[in-house]
Amino acid sequence: MGFRIKTVSMLTGVSENTLRAWERRYGFVVPKRNDNGYREYDDDDLAVLQAVKQFVDDGYNVREAIELVDEARKSPVDRIEGRKLRIAVLHEQLVAQIGLVAAHEPPLHIAWQGASLDELPDHAPPGGVDVAVADLDRLGAAIGAALDRLRRRLGARQVLVVYQFATHEVIAEVIRAGGRLLRGPIRVDALHQAVVELVALHSLQQGEREEPPAASPAARRATPATPPLLVPPGQAPPRLLDDAQLARLRELHSSIDCECPNHMASLVSSLVAFETYSRACEIRFPDEAELHASLAEGTGRARHLMEQLVLQLARVEGLDL
Repeated sequence: MGFRIKTVSMLTGVSENTLRAWERRYGFVVPKRNDNGYREYDDDDLAVLQAVKQFVDDGYNVREAIELVDEARKSPVDRIEGRKLRIAVLHEQLVAQIGLVAAHEPPLHIAWQGASLDELPDHAPPGGVDVAVADLDRLGAAIGAALDRLRRRLGARQVLVVYQFATHEVIAEVIRAGGRLLRGPIRVDALHQAVVELVALHSLQQGEREEPPAASPAARRATPATPPLLVPPGQAPPRLLDDAQLARLRELHSSIDCECPNHMASLVSSLVAFETYSRACEIRFPDEAELHASLAEGTGRARHLMEQLVLQLARVEGLDL
């Protein structure tokens, strides 16, 4: 099932403009495009956006939240090395399916299994479970209440909801209740991956990060020190070649039987375009104005150097600019 950006905004609570900005500025999340060019997000995109939104709600800035989610997704097993994953399964066929597949690392340990909510224990298994895996069809009409019941009765830290067909309203209810979605028919490999990622993300959300013991929660959430800008913002050197001169150079044929003037003119034109673009970004993104000013300044210096080389080449070849 593909989700349009309007639906994703409704499901995640992240505005459409913010989703576009995250995609443009951070390369996060980049959905597929359908035949008409519209964005189409999938279940995995939703899960990632849910995780980032949770970190942002917890006080992290967007860049930190994205880095944390990327970290957990790139090497989730490393974050839970040596840990046995305890799951509860509310699914008629999944337990038998897990038994047919060779053990994964880390292994999945089924701490509880059942076919209906009525079979839930009165008390959670000792230590609770990392993830409760539930078939959507077993949750009934009151999905939010059912997921809350799973958490309380099983001591579940996360809930993974397996589904094949569902309306957007039902999916929204699962997400609002804090459930992660996984499309069926399910493969055990995909289940294992989803459980590992959920546990790794929960670990990060609980502050179990690799930092000095003395670090306080405030210190953990502080913005990391920004490296000094390579080019301090300032005034870029003035242009030596105007657009008309560059256009002529792109069309000239060199007397030394090469296309250096054409290529160099194209490079200078590209640098001019990016310099202009970066200056515009200073206004569009005020929270990163200094960074974009630095980009524009550095590009301007590179452009100035290339222009000097173009002028040197023009003198050697006797080109009329």
